[in-house]
Amino acid sequence: MSDELLRQLRPQFTDARRCRIAICELKSLLELPAGTTYYFCDIHGQGDKFFHIINNKAGTLKRKIDDVLKDLTADERIRLLKICYYPQEELAWEMENCREQYNELVEGYLFSIGRMIRHVGSKTTRKEFYQQIESSLYHAAILELVTASNDDKIIRNNSLTYQKSLIAEYRQAGLQEELVCEMVRILKNLMIHKYVINGDIPDRGPDTAQILEYLMTDTRVEINWGNHDLMWMGAAAGSHELVAELIRVQLRYDNYDILEREYGIPLLPLTQFAESTYTSRPVKGFAPSVFSGNGHYSADLVAKMQKAVAVILWKLEAERSACLGVTPYLALLRTNASGTLCVTIGDVTHELLDQDFPTLDLAHPSRLTRQENAVLDTLVSSFKKSTRLQKHMSMLAERGSLYHIQDGILSFHATVPVNPDGSLRSIPVLGELFSGKALFDRLNQLYKSAFATKRPRQEILDLFYLGWKGPHSWTFGKSGMETFTRALVADKTTHTEEKSPYYVLLANPETAETLARTIMEDFERDGSPSKIEKIFNGHIPVKIEKNERAVRAGGRVICGDGGFSEAYGDIGFVLVTTSSGIYLNKLGRSVTATEILANNADILPVILWEDKFPERKQLSACNIAPEILAKISALETILGELTGKN
Repeated sequence: MSDELLRQLRPQFTDARRCRIAICELKSLLELPAGTTYYFCDIHGQGDKFFHIINNKAGTLKRKIDDVLKDLTADERIRLLKICYYPQEELAWEMENCREQYNELVEGYLFSIGRMIRHVGSKTTRKEFYQQIESSLYHAAILELVTASNDDKIIRNNSLTYQKSLIAEYRQAGLQEELVCEMVRILKNLMIHKYVINGDIPDRGPDTAQILEYLMTDTRVEINWGNHDLMWMGAAAGSHELVAELIRVQLRYDNYDILEREYGIPLLPLTQFAESTYTSRPVKGFAPSVFSGNGHYSADLVAKMQKAVAVILWKLEAERSACLGVTPYLALLRTNASGTLCVTIGDVTHELLDQDFPTLDLAHPSRLTRQENAVLDTLVSSFKKSTRLQKHMSMLAERGSLYHIQDGILSFHATVPVNPDGSLRSIPVLGELFSGKALFDRLNQLYKSAFATKRPRQEILDLFYLGWKGPHSWTFGKSGMETFTRALVADKTTHTEEKSPYYVLLANPETAETLARTIMEDFERDGSPSKIEKIFNGHIPVKIEKNERAVRAGGRVICGDGGFSEAYGDIGFVLVTTSSGIYLNKLGRSVTATEILANNADILPVILWEDKFPERKQLSACNIAPEILAKISALETILGELTGKN
């Protein structure tokens, strides 16, 4: 109990009766069931899947409706589900195609949703329940419809005429559709306590901006940074290397138009430079891995643009390889007797698959040409001047973290750096060594400072890069990112990206549990609000079809990246924690809102693994408990002061 808390509460509680009432309410609050939390990771811009999972509550909404509304037919429940998923769209369709029954249908939806609100609201206090309803402009009507959903037939019949009249009045005023939408919103709000997004929001998919815009409006979302998030944040903060890297990635996945369309970052300077400089067709290694043809440029031009920005990136990396921990491949280039460009890796010399590098000076391999400098400066300036990009990245910096601890679950994106023997690895950060939770806490401070100061030092910008793909990265988990060799060297042995010791140890049943305990104990020892029982991480997709296990270390570690985006397989996982247990759900493949509405399609998860609690978990066992107990203790102290008792 802090003196500050006492100072805050004393002016509010000046009489003993009010103090006793508050203590009673807080003590009983601890007996409420724990709320529901959803853990996602590796969304990678796949907005269609992300938003539908938000709408269908990872399949739990269907299960709730099937359980509570057993008196409805299967067809009626399906129609109600579509109303709950996309109320405006489904109502518009029914108004057009079910005109004669439309008003009757809407009336039925209102009463059914009212029943659902009453049911899901039973897990919270009446105060919070009514606050949710009172937040709506339509609170009076919603309250009537919720209480109308009482199973007592006498009570229901006594007020049914009034409720039907109320609905009719809203219909006449053209407001019944808005009423449905508001009730759906309240229902879905009551079904969720918190979302935890465990890294890699952007890249690959087309909807990065839309997802970030949504996250800005939902205060229930906790964010852990992944390496792709750090790349975007670092680029927005002014890292030249990460601006080049980000553009390269967007071009590789045919996703470049979001930079121009969503963030107002013109790529024309790069386009003109690439087209005039690289006259021959680039090799396959620079071709976009996917190409829809929906953008402004041809596949050949996108390849030239990717090649141009990749060469700029490699020059920057060669110049600062010691600081960035990367292999300076351009400095290793030589020509053989026939004048062919080669690179020596280890003891083996490889001819490059592409020989067209007009801006490369082997005597000064890291030197940018005047044109390359001009292009890079323009792009970096555009990133800094993009109001929307800065708004989104500032939100990520402010609300995000490298880890999150809630109700016994420690979540982070990829790894906690460890040595091959499983001990925590010390990482140098601005001249000091840190490991485990202390490392993450220090990095959190520095990443946030980059956006608070607006002019971060180069050494802080480098920390974004090191998180993106450094050899001991806390959000990457591999020895390096072999972009150069994958594009230009035929020998696939040079493409190998060795997994970090964390993943090696985790894959071995004999070492996995010891590793998990080491990490849990470190994060517990340094100020965890509750005992840590599980670790949730993602980053490297779990290939279920190849018999890879998502749950490891005797159930202590859950790997939640199943390939959420289309580029990675379009599967993905969501971890759901409730008062009854923990459930790992495997997601189905993406479906569009149009398919859902027209064909009754859905993304219904399959439970892969579950850990049911022996008894229902209460708030007394959750993160919020210490806060409630501290307030109770403070109020008991104030009560003693008021009554003259110790």
